[in-house]
This record gives sequence, C-alpha cells and structure tokens, in this order.
Amino acid sequence: QLFDKLAAAVEALPFESNWERFMFLAKKIPTVFVYNWRPATIAIERVAGLFGLNRNQLTDKYRKKNPGFMHGGYMIRPSPAMIQDMETATDLMHWEELQVEATRKYRHFLNSMSPEAQEKVKVFGSDTSCCYFFARFPDTVNSRTHLAKNGIISITNQTFLPFHKEDQHLVDHMIALPSFFALTDAELSKVARICEDTWRVVGGLGGSNSNDDDSNNVVAEDILSDGE
Repeated sequence: QLFDKLAAAVEALPFESNWERFMFLAKKIPTVFVYNWRPATIAIERVAGLFGLNRNQLTDKYRKKNPGFMHGGYMIRPSPAMIQDMETATDLMHWEELQVEATRKYRHFLNSMSPEAQEKVKVFGSDTSCCYFFARFPDTVNSRTHLAKNGIISITNQTFLPFHKEDQHLVDHMIALPSFFALTDAELSKVARICEDTWRVVGGLGGSNSNDDDSNNVVAEDILSDGE
C-alpha cells in the first residue's frame, strides 16, 4: 500500500521538459571549462577583476547563480534524456577508480604537511576523501582570505550538514579546496604548504610563521577552483 501511494505521488509530478533539461546542461558548460581547462579559469578571474571582484567574491557569486545541483524546483519526473544519463552511471568500476585516485591525492596532500597540521585539516579525522576535497580551518572568512591571497580559490561548505544541532561543530569551518584531480603532486604539495601556513597565520598553529613570499604564492594560473 505504501509503495502504491509513493508510485502514485511520483506519477502525479510533471515531467521535466526537453527544453528545461537542455538549458540546465547548457549552463554547466562554463563550469566544465572552469574545472578542467586552466585558460578558462585564468580568463574568468581576470575579467572578474576588471569588475572589482576578488577570488572569493567571484566564486561565491558564480556558485549562487549557477549551482552544480538544483536547489529548487526538483519535484519533477526526470526526462528520458536524464534517465539515459543515469543508466550510463551504473558502471561502478569507473567510480571505484575515481575513489582510489581521490584517496591517493588526498593522502599525498596530507603527507605534504606536518603531523600537527594534518590533524587540524582532516575532516572527521579521516585520511580519505570523496571527489570534493574538504579541509578544516580555524575559521571561514579569514582562512579563505588567506588562501585567496596565496592563489587558492575555495568555496564554503554547503555539502555536509549536521543531523543534530549539537553536531554543528563537526562541520564548522569546512572549506572545499581546488579539485585535486586537476593538480599535479607538486601542486598538491604547494596547496598543503599554504593550508598549513593558513593554520599558522589565522589559527596560531605552532606560532605565526607566514611565508607570503614568491615561493609560497601560488597564483590562479597554477591552482584551479573546486566548486559544486
């Protein structure tokens, strides 16, 4: 009986039209370029600079205007094209390979910093990561400002939310870093060094020891944004 009620409720929903599906995907084309093609990232950042937007403002505004997932209006039945896309995602081997690579990248990131810093940046104390590469920081605003100053574009956490209010501290000050998939191991080591420096400057880890010199400054040409 419960199944019949659920089935009837789903069947009563309107279908996503082909036009709506097309427009939703078309809006993701810039995001694909930003994630995977560095010249696009560089060009967008420089154009945004002409309008007075810094790295964090650019990221926040873009994410708000063009989120990776629908934040409303999703009570619809998927279009046939959407169902076809979902069927292609059933090859679990591909996703397992991505997870293995994500974990390798994240562990390289952790191993590029001191043990003290590792324990600070780990989310839930884990040394594994999904395809969104999060790290903990002493705060959100000042930490993101320091990261941006050193060339790292970041986004605030809107992915992990606590079930209970008393668990809010577990997800406070989680920040998504650039997509590790797009970075070389050498670039990951630079990101790790800057994250540790952020903990020193903003969080007082081991005393302030900022290294805002040319060797520590990784500009946007070197580091890509993650994003949702």
